[in-house]
Amino acid sequence: MADITDRVHAGETYTVSRTIVNSAGTAVDISAVTSGNLQMFIQEPDGTTITRTGSTSPAVSLTGDGTDGVMEYTFAITELDKIGRWRVVGFVTLADASTEYSEPGDFVVSPIFT
Repeated sequence: MADITDRVHAGETYTVSRTIVNSAGTAVDISAVTSGNLQMFIQEPDGTTITRTGSTSPAVSLTGDGTDGVMEYTFAITELDKIGRWRVVGFVTLADASTEYSEPGDFVVSPIFT
C-alpha cells in the first residue's frame, strides 16, 4: 500500500513520484497521456484534498518517457505547511478515456524545530 515513508520538514520542497499500475499490478505506459490528464490527488493532514495536474504550476510531469508509468510532482516551499501525514495518489486518463491509478503513498511533514 503506502510506500512513501519519507520525513520532510515544513517549508521544504519535496518531490513525490507514483507509478500508475493496472488491476494486475503492472505498470501502465503513460507516454501518450496529455499533460492535463496527468493528476496527483493530495490529501493534507487535515483531510483537505487538492489536485495537481500537468497543467498547474508547479506541474505533475513524467519522470522519463512515461513507458514505465512513473509520474512526479514537486511541492513548492509554500505548499508543505501542515504538520502530519500526507497521502498522494497518481491518476491518469488514457487516450481511450479509460482511467488508471497508482497505489497511495504517504509521507510525513515535521516541524522544522522539534
